[in-house]
Parts: sequence; structure tokens; C-alpha cells
Amino acid sequence: AAAAALAAGGVLPGGAEPLAAAHAAAAASLVNLVLAELLTNAHAFLVVATNHCGDDLYRFEQHAAPRSPSFYMRQVTSSVNFATGDGRGGHGHAADCVDFLHGWLNYQIEHHLWPD
Repeated sequence: AAAAALAAGGVLPGGAEPLAAAHAAAAASLVNLVLAELLTNAHAFLVVATNHCGDDLYRFEQHAAPRSPSFYMRQVTSSVNFATGDGRGGHGHAADCVDFLHGWLNYQIEHHLWPD
């Protein structure tokens, strides 16, 4: 129907000119892109910050050699896993949803021991 309207008189249904409709679509796409980027970055910050910046995490003075026994010990000592159960000892769909939203990064010990 839109193609027939364009062929007949160059106006889209609703009275919009093709160029104006293209500009409106481009503007809407740009707004959606910016909002999606902002929300994605806010979500990533909340997940990473809450899982890496606890006051109760042990901090070491010096670095350890990668993949050494000291490295693995430090990963376990200075990482934390966040339980996302239902508060009654269960692990249901709500907890699975929280795990998903965290990208399973709430299991920091495993994430730091096997980052690949």
C-alpha cells in the first residue's frame, strides 16, 4: 500500500513525505542506540562493581605469577561468591534469573580461577 501511494503521488500513508519519514526513522534509531548503550553500560557497571569492590575482600601488597599455586590461592582468598537463593535454602527460577542478569559473574571464585 505504501509503494502504491508513493507511485501515485509521492506521499506515504498519514501524509508523511518519504524524506521526512526517513529522518524520523534515523532519529528514532539514534535515540534507541544511545539509550541501549547507556542501559547496557549501567548494567555492566552494576554487575562488575558489586562483584569486585567489596570492603571485605582481601587485598594483597604484591603480585603473584600467573597460574602459580600462589595465584590460585589468592584468587580464592580475594574473591567472593554471592548466593542468589530464595532465602530459604532453595535455588529456584528467581535465583536463576539473578544469576543470568549477573552473567554468572556472581560466582567470582570460579570466574577468577578459570577466566577463559
